[in-house]
Amino acid sequence: MLSEKLIDLKTFKSIYGYRVANILENAMIVEEKLIVRRDHWATFLALVRRLGMNEPQSAA
Repeated sequence: MLSEKLIDLKTFKSIYGYRVANILENAMIVEEKLIVRRDHWATFLALVRRLGMNEPQSAA
């Protein structure tokens, strides 16, 4: 939606931002998907950065 300019960032954040935040708060999802399988989640991680949220980092 953002890349196709169907919605602006402010509106996206107000509608969907909490969902992204909820994913980032789930330790199991973060570890397995956003750290271990990071390469497969590059688009989502780019969205996290675009929303100004902290990208999860490996503890190692």
